[in-house]
Amino acid sequence: MNSNQEPGTITVNQTYTKGKVVTKETDDATPIDVGVFHTDTARVSYTQQMTLNMGSYESVKVGVTCTLPAYVEEIDEALVTAKEFVNEKLSVEVTKIKEYRAKKKGS
Repeated sequence: MNSNQEPGTITVNQTYTKGKVVTKETDDATPIDVGVFHTDTARVSYTQQMTLNMGSYESVKVGVTCTLPAYVEEIDEALVTAKEFVNEKLSVEVTKIKEYRAKKKGS
């Protein structure tokens, strides 16, 4: 990585609550490989969150953030890329939570 190269990151965070009490929080940041930039870059970030009812006054809020370096003239394109990436990752996380919720209700 050269001095102008900063990695992109994907962050998934989850906050579990029961009533109004936060019972567990997770925050997992993972670097994303990005191409080499030959000049200074801007940073583009996109976040999306969703809160799911787990029943019995429990809920989980899951959020995904993607941060990418981009040339200034490519900010709009980078934002579209980040948004698509976040939507895909959030969908995966929500599916996992819904499957867990269904198992929990079935037991």
